[in-house]
Amino acid sequence: MSELVYQLKYALAGIISRKSLSGGIIVTMGVTLAALFVAASLFYVLVVKPLPYPDQDRLYRVDQIQYDSKNKPNVNAYGYAGLIHLYRNQTVFDAVGLVDYNEEILSSNATQPRVFTSYVTPDFLTTIGAWTERGRLFGNDEALDSYGSAALLSFDAWQRLFGGADDILGRKLQVRGRSYSVVGVMSKAFVEPELAQIGRKTDIYLPWDHNPVGQNQRRSWTDRTNSRVFIGKLKAQYSAAQAEQITTQMLNQQWQINTRSIGFYRGWQIKMSLKSFAQVILGDSKKLAYLLMVCALSLLLIAVVNVANLLLSRAFERKREFAICASVGATNKDIFRAAFTESALLMLCAAFFGLTLAHLANGLMQRYLAGVLPLGNAAGTGAVLLGLGVVAALALAYVFAHISTYVLDFRQLKEALSGSGKGTGNQISKRVRNAFIVSQVALASIIVFVNLSFFVSANRAIDDPDIMITDNLISVRLSLAGDRGPSRDTNRSLMAEIAKKFQYMPIVEGVSLSRSPLDSSFNTWSLVELGSMMRVLPEAKNIDENYLTIAGAKLLDGRLLNAVDTVDRRRVLVINDVLAKRLAPNGSALGKLLSFNASAGANMAFEVVGVVKGMQLPGEHNIPPRIYRPLRSNDSLIIKLKPHQSLSKARIAAIVNDVSRQFAVYDHALVDEQKQDKLFNQYLSAAASIALTLVSLLLSAVGLYGIISYNIALRRTEIGIHLSVGATRRDVILLFLHDLIKPMALAFAIGAMATVFLYGYLEQYMQSVMVQFGFILGLLTFGFMTAICLFGTLRPLFIGFGRNTIDLLKGQD
Repeated sequence: MSELVYQLKYALAGIISRKSLSGGIIVTMGVTLAALFVAASLFYVLVVKPLPYPDQDRLYRVDQIQYDSKNKPNVNAYGYAGLIHLYRNQTVFDAVGLVDYNEEILSSNATQPRVFTSYVTPDFLTTIGAWTERGRLFGNDEALDSYGSAALLSFDAWQRLFGGADDILGRKLQVRGRSYSVVGVMSKAFVEPELAQIGRKTDIYLPWDHNPVGQNQRRSWTDRTNSRVFIGKLKAQYSAAQAEQITTQMLNQQWQINTRSIGFYRGWQIKMSLKSFAQVILGDSKKLAYLLMVCALSLLLIAVVNVANLLLSRAFERKREFAICASVGATNKDIFRAAFTESALLMLCAAFFGLTLAHLANGLMQRYLAGVLPLGNAAGTGAVLLGLGVVAALALAYVFAHISTYVLDFRQLKEALSGSGKGTGNQISKRVRNAFIVSQVALASIIVFVNLSFFVSANRAIDDPDIMITDNLISVRLSLAGDRGPSRDTNRSLMAEIAKKFQYMPIVEGVSLSRSPLDSSFNTWSLVELGSMMRVLPEAKNIDENYLTIAGAKLLDGRLLNAVDTVDRRRVLVINDVLAKRLAPNGSALGKLLSFNASAGANMAFEVVGVVKGMQLPGEHNIPPRIYRPLRSNDSLIIKLKPHQSLSKARIAAIVNDVSRQFAVYDHALVDEQKQDKLFNQYLSAAASIALTLVSLLLSAVGLYGIISYNIALRRTEIGIHLSVGATRRDVILLFLHDLIKPMALAFAIGAMATVFLYGYLEQYMQSVMVQFGFILGLLTFGFMTAICLFGTLRPLFIGFGRNTIDLLKGQD
């Protein structure tokens, strides 16, 4: 024990004596380990850690996919009647559950906040293993067709909306005009499965029976709403494929019977698809976890080479010290132990620094990336990271100690006492130095090239000129202020009056009674072109006559919609050029007739009256075929302001109330902010790419400068000899650059081959960036690395040129 304490004190004294060297090592490894710890925590959550649900391997989301007459998938959504039929009659699951996701106003709260609601059957909660902090879960009184009036709060909603009130049980809530009594609060530790949208957290759970579906629609087999989710715990004797086959046969038979009288669905069928909870919740995020781990490990390799070089310098600095130890009987193990103790202290300090940075980074990710990555299962990673930090520190210390002592010739240590001490004895071999250079340049080149490619890809997506213009646009959504609203015709008249009120404002350029395309999805229509009987599946959006003008659509052929089209709801369409090229590859698509049902005749078809240039939505990589139908919205507006103007939510609410107090402003958002939200992944990718590129270049610069300058320091005497016999500075510079060419060429060759190998995997995420810009990005990478190597060579050379030639010949600083 005393010997260990002595070694620790001796190692600590050595670290303190070289504060600059030690600080550089701790910071370099600390930052690199922080990146590794962040990547490892994501990898643990997204790849390794089990989901927090009982029997997760048997839990599935069951989807219903409708296929058209050409056996092409049309929509992934349940008809209400079919969903209930499956719930009541399935035979392949031990337990099942239903949930309908919505977003509504909590009218019983004074501030009337928007809340996320989930209408669930009691078995949904028991199947996912939910439990409460207070009160109870739903039971038989809230089962299907019981129409119970209970409500469950999430732990966060209890704290946020009710201040964690102790008397929360029995409190009355009002949603959509109905009153509910709080019977329980979900546990703080409960992790809601993200089955419909990443980052969505339910505030209030309500009984399934009260979901906002009309009575007529509840009997329908043909409505297509994708907010409903069916989950099941598969019986042990069935595989997922068998369950798909059995449920498809059972449900498709009933679907055919109930839709046979509808000509539109002639030849259609439905198929069931089972996706495990892991597939649904984690999705493609596993690929991101692997990619980040590869990047973090690559950075770690660069940092290891850097620190190994610094510690090698430290080892040769201590050569005489080790020689004295060897002369008095120290063994290989003793010298290794001394080097390991010093390295271990350095690495533990670096690991602690890295864990601190990683903790801060993980907190930022939980705050800002919860809507992008499935991080709900991230609790409990701290202990894992702490263990990883200790193991990584000791493993790296062993590697560094082994490298430091391996290059020392132990048998010659005793003889080193008689050496000159001017660095002319035992030195790091040229082969080892070149290996360091090759590894540094190759790894850094790969990382820099790949990250530059990701940056260009993300930047192209952000600045794509085809993306819809969103400047000065405000999206407004209204909701009913009371339990009952006006009739449909009255509603339309009131909305038209509200639009006029805004249009007359001096700061307003235009108003459209349409939903913002960035807060509502397009529907998919299955249409037949009556002339050629071609079936097309365009995305459809209901708009008024002002929408396309406000959105900045460019008319290519025909006309836009007008007020008569929308008021009379004429059967006309404006389509984008993508669909127009499919309908008429060599001519005009104007006059084409599109119908849901070819047998219904031309009178029931929609006529194409205009073609506009396709508008790409933020986050999309391609523009799909789209159609625009004249139909004004009953609850939404888009307001286009004149430049440098603003309109507050309070002012909007006042104008709406001047027309009718039957409406409340449900949502108010700048469309440009909605655009930025849609592009968040691209911004994140661009920022991460630049950060990784800068870190890679910084680590490479530090490492290469250390290696090259150390090599030059070892050859001071050689430089002095060349200068003393008449060589010019230019001759000396060319000599050292010539020695650098071979390892750099080898490094670039290795980097190029590795990039080609990675191309097939990475290109799918970059939209042909590596093909279109590969040469330019390669030149940039080559330029960055060459500049670093030149700086590492020229700076120490010019420092040496400033010294006396006699000092150079003696090998003195």
